[in-house]
Amino acid sequence: MSDEKDRVRTQPSGSRPSAPVAPEGLHEKMKRAPFAGRLACSFDEAEAGSWREILLDYEVGASGVADGATFKVTFKFYSDWALFQTVDPKGADYLSVEYQAGPLAPGQSPASVQHLSVRFDQKGHERPYQKAVIVDVIDGYLNMGDHIVIRLGDRRAGGPGTRVQTFVDDDFRFRAYVDPLGTSRYVAVPGDVSLRIVAGAPARLSLVGPRFARPGARAAFRLSALDRWGNIVSDFPGRIRLSILAGADTIASRALVFPEKGWASVAIEDVPTDRGDVTLAAEPEAHAIPTARAYLSVFADAPAPRGFYADLHVHAHDTVGTNSPSYNAAFARNVGGVDVFGYTANDFQITDANWHDGVAAVNALDAPGRFVTYPVQEWCGSSTAGGDHKVIFLGEDEPDFPYDAQGRHNRTLSWNEDMKSPKVELGRWPVNELWDAYGHSPETHLVVPHVGGRRYIADWHHPELERLVEIASAWGHFPWLYQDVIARGYRLGVCANSDEHRGRPGGGAPGVQVFGVRGGLTGVFAESLDRVTIGRALRARHSFATTGEHLALIVRCGDRLQGDAFEHQGPAEIDYRFLGDAGFDEIAAFDHEGLLWRRNLHTELGFSRKRVRLRWGGARIKDRYRWASWNGRLRVQGAVVRGFASVGFEHDEESAWRSGATDIAFRSETYGDSDALELELDELSAARFLVEGTIGGFVKVGDPRFPAPFVHAPEFRFEATGRELLEKGELRWELGGAELFLAFERLADAPLPRDIAGRFTLDPRNGPFGFRPIYLFGRQRDDAKVWSSALFIAFGDAPNAGEAK
Repeated sequence: MSDEKDRVRTQPSGSRPSAPVAPEGLHEKMKRAPFAGRLACSFDEAEAGSWREILLDYEVGASGVADGATFKVTFKFYSDWALFQTVDPKGADYLSVEYQAGPLAPGQSPASVQHLSVRFDQKGHERPYQKAVIVDVIDGYLNMGDHIVIRLGDRRAGGPGTRVQTFVDDDFRFRAYVDPLGTSRYVAVPGDVSLRIVAGAPARLSLVGPRFARPGARAAFRLSALDRWGNIVSDFPGRIRLSILAGADTIASRALVFPEKGWASVAIEDVPTDRGDVTLAAEPEAHAIPTARAYLSVFADAPAPRGFYADLHVHAHDTVGTNSPSYNAAFARNVGGVDVFGYTANDFQITDANWHDGVAAVNALDAPGRFVTYPVQEWCGSSTAGGDHKVIFLGEDEPDFPYDAQGRHNRTLSWNEDMKSPKVELGRWPVNELWDAYGHSPETHLVVPHVGGRRYIADWHHPELERLVEIASAWGHFPWLYQDVIARGYRLGVCANSDEHRGRPGGGAPGVQVFGVRGGLTGVFAESLDRVTIGRALRARHSFATTGEHLALIVRCGDRLQGDAFEHQGPAEIDYRFLGDAGFDEIAAFDHEGLLWRRNLHTELGFSRKRVRLRWGGARIKDRYRWASWNGRLRVQGAVVRGFASVGFEHDEESAWRSGATDIAFRSETYGDSDALELELDELSAARFLVEGTIGGFVKVGDPRFPAPFVHAPEFRFEATGRELLEKGELRWELGGAELFLAFERLADAPLPRDIAGRFTLDPRNGPFGFRPIYLFGRQRDDAKVWSSALFIAFGDAPNAGEAK
């Protein structure tokens, strides 16, 4: 130390220093350090759905952290990383934080912070980085060089760790923000932490393709290996034995080999369509993976050369999705077996450059006859302004987005994380102005209302631009929406799409939390696979909607096809054909007034005297955080439960288990779908059933192990007897919300049909809007669903409802 510094430090008490005083070397150290600090992570790669203890280490920057300030580590809202809790150190997903003092410069005082507290908030920051671990600095400040160490899944007290998100991600990011001055104004910590989330071991096979074809038509299938969470496996050169059967006869058999590198997926191009109906069976030769099966029905009067399947609503990492636009398109084509793909950008978040790059990337994959791509704008208006709508650009010209020919932007508003100003620049708002943007050319645009987060409100409708409505997606199942628009007299057909945020389009696997069911698919009847022809078929409403499976539903009235609007004299003969894979539980028909008729296939096949099920489903609300968390117990007395199986459960975190000699406990979440327990009893007639439990929902802040009670039915308790079931066949209790219910139902012993055809007569009666809409619905035993677009029949010899005859 210099003589001058010695002199400064030895000034007599009360005297004024003759030179500046500062901790030695601290100024230079501060100038070299990043102002907002730096974040590090103990991992750079993790398996999807695995359990880990992960350390996030924040080194405080030159800013320091003021008394009472906060620090955040955020990640994107659509990640289904398990929700953190701060109550039970021995429990799963325990979140902790600790302070570690850094080295002090000579003459520097230690920080005065007394402790840190931590909490988790699902909406603790700005979209898309909404999920936030928030650390509060209590009673004191932090110095530069101090550390805030966050443990995700702290195992030190014996807990299992934290469950990583269940889907693969090339670039999962933790992004940190610090409030250095305690003003609630945050600074981004430079350098996000990036993790690579990879697939696990192969657990099942996916075998998908068209459900029907005409004789002689090309019918290609895709075979892929998936892990237990539905992610595509890579670098797995396994051998699979493929057998093709016509009835009980094997007409072809050969080995398929996945590539040594890259996705474990292979095309099957030579499925015969000249031998009638066939079944494909894929069985691994050396791995304990279940056999996968797919079915192809071949008939000459099919309404298209083969079934075409579309996923028209897929997000990439340039807005609120995972991985690149080209990655998602390739996944939809090569794993999902999709024929038509819609690259979708949230309009208020997409930058001009990202939109043009994304459109160029997916346009490069457009291949008429093989794979069709469309660019799609998602107009993100709040429900009070009409709710979310997609704009599918059907034409070959460059879309009028983000700007039209006059330079006016066609977004809802401009408001993305790359903006330099926090000011909102309003664009097309409300939805009426979206119609103004594209109403000049309805034939090259398709506007599709949907539910998603900001759900569509059917008070708005443009009959030329809007021809379809989305009634199923990864957000849930929404049959109530189709009934709503049909009851209003709107001539809308159905579609279902993934609304995929997790990089698994094409009916992708469900995750946990917000996107808890499989993404949907739209079936399209078209004569060829190209943009123009598919676009015309979509606008003609020649479609059906599935909950992600390659089912099919064909509805005709004479030479008219579902989606058609036409005049008719006298009673109408309606022909239908349902094509499935797991066997249909029920099929039904609806008009503008609701249910017309229903066929219970268990009834038709003959009920078993020993087999029943408990089924539950629906959603709490119609808006974004809609799911119902069911925690229940089924008690069976008076009969021995010889076996039980859970059906419709989406993933490993939904489960059912024996909890005693007479009890079965269950835990699941429903989003408009349903889950079930199927029971085999020694005898039904003397059985007594008691089911009880709780219904909860979204937890924004707090202990996620205890979902917030559903206010209208926080608890349920119902009793039934086997004798009642023998008399009535099914017993059902409505619980409010968005079609929440519980039901006991008898089952058949015989296999349920995968192919159902029939005809019924529709009376010549018009609705108050001058026609009668009629659509059909089917549900399989595994809760897979299919809906047809309606036929819109104007009966020329019938009065409108409410008119005098």
